Order: sequence, then C-alpha cells, then structure tokens
Amino acid sequence: MKDNGFHYIVVQRGKADFTADDTRRMHIIRQSNQYVLEVARHDSDDESLLLCRSTGRTGKDQGIRGRQERLFLERLQYYHDGLGKKGRTKAYPKVLEMIGRLREKYPRASKLYDVEVDADGSPGAKTQARAIIWNKRDGYDIECQFDGCYVLRTDRMELTDAEIWETYVMLTRVESAFRSLKSSLGLRPNFHQNEDRADTHMFISVIAYHILHTVEFKLRQCGDHRSWATIRDILSTHQRLTVEYNVKEQDRLRRSHLRLCSNPEPEHRQIYQRLNLKEIPLPRKISTVK
Repeated sequence: MKDNGFHYIVVQRGKADFTADDTRRMHIIRQSNQYVLEVARHDSDDESLLLCRSTGRTGKDQGIRGRQERLFLERLQYYHDGLGKKGRTKAYPKVLEMIGRLREKYPRASKLYDVEVDADGSPGAKTQARAIIWNKRDGYDIECQFDGCYVLRTDRMELTDAEIWETYVMLTRVESAFRSLKSSLGLRPNFHQNEDRADTHMFISVIAYHILHTVEFKLRQCGDHRSWATIRDILSTHQRLTVEYNVKEQDRLRRSHLRLCSNPEPEHRQIYQRLNLKEIPLPRKISTVK
C-alpha cells in the first residue's frame, strides 16, 4: 500500500512478468454457461499483478490474430511468387521495404514469424532478391497461449483476485457510462458561467448516470451483460410516430394528428420484460389542429 493514499487498478498491455507456466496454473474465479474467467497472480513488495483470461476475449484475440496471420502469409507468398515474374518488384532494397511495411500493417502476425530475403549476390542497391523465406519463431506456441490474456496492475494488495477483477470491471462500466453521457445524451461540454446553472447541469448528469446504471444493473440480474450503448442502439428502432391526415366534414377540412408507438420487435420485448416495462409505453392519441 502506498503512503500517499493513492490507489490504482489499470490494465497492463505487456505480459513480460508472466510466463507460459503461469497460464497453466491459472484457476477459475468466475464461470457461467457463456464464459469462463481464469486468473494467476504475482505479488511484489508494493503491488499485485493479476493475469486474466476469459473465453470471450480468447475467441476475439484468436480471430484477430488468425486473420492477420492469414493475410500476412498470403502477402509474403505473393511477394515471393513475384520474384520469378516479369514486371514485379525484384530489387533487394525494395523487397525489404515491402516486407517492413507488411510487418507494420500486421503486427500480431509479424512478431510470430522470422522473414529472410535471399539475395542474388552481396546486398546492394542493384542486387536482386532471389527468394523470401519465412518460418515460425520458437515462441509461437507460447504466444498463442496468451490469447485472451490481459494483466491488471494494482496497489490494492489486500483485495482478492475476484475483487480486483470486479473493481476493474466496475471502473470500465463507469467510464463507458460517462462516455454515453457526454456523447449520446449531450451532457458535455458544459458552457455555463453561472454557478447555479452549472450545479443544476451536474445534478441532471448524476441523475442520468443513476438511470443508466439502473438499466444495466437490472439487465445483468437477468443474465444480460450488454452495455447501455448496445441497448440504446437496439431500442432506437422502436419509435413514437406522428401521422398527419385530413378529415373532410361537410365543406371543411379538418387537420388531425395521430400519435402512436410502432410495434415492438422480439428483441425489444425481451429487454422490456427484463426491465419490467410495458411494451407500448404510451397509448394512441388523436388531436385536431385548429
């Protein structure tokens, strides 16, 4: 624990403090029909590192790496085949430059392969490339074992593994909520110069956050872990409509407005049921324009 009282829980992108043996000694702290969360922990004098791996993130990382690896190898093969064809790049410096750009474009796949360019003679400005050779690096299998892994770093050493992860997830939900408040709800930026108006604006923002948090909390209790942004996009297609039409009465035309809600879709109904809300929030209403 640090003396200044400042506490942190952050994601550390690198996994240098963990080895492949750590992935094999991971234990499950959360499990459901949809996902499994495994962790392994390292403690030092002033902080704890928690290696986390979830099934959902594993599938995502494998998909991204697999796609990059396929495109990376296809492009290398294309460059190699072009060395024996007329009109294609063969100059040794240019081939090295193309491979360098390819590594920059596909970094996840690039770090898994060693690539060599066989030159026709000593390398130089006019030297021609003869072949491109690539092989998997020795750490290929080890790197694949870290698919779906991320590291939480904190000075809250008294917390258990589950409490560290739950606190981090709570922080990400709060950050996501405030992004929604600033963007879709339009509660930022704040241009008020009068203190009372600024306080009122902040009070409305806090109320909006509590409503947003309540929606997500009730959905999580029903096993629905979708974010507010996702729920908002789904429900945006369920709308309140206004239909304008004329009604002829004797020699006069009367303008009328019909207000009604569109029919909810099955996914809309599911969300409303989990929130204990009516599928049609407002009744039909007809008004006459004088």
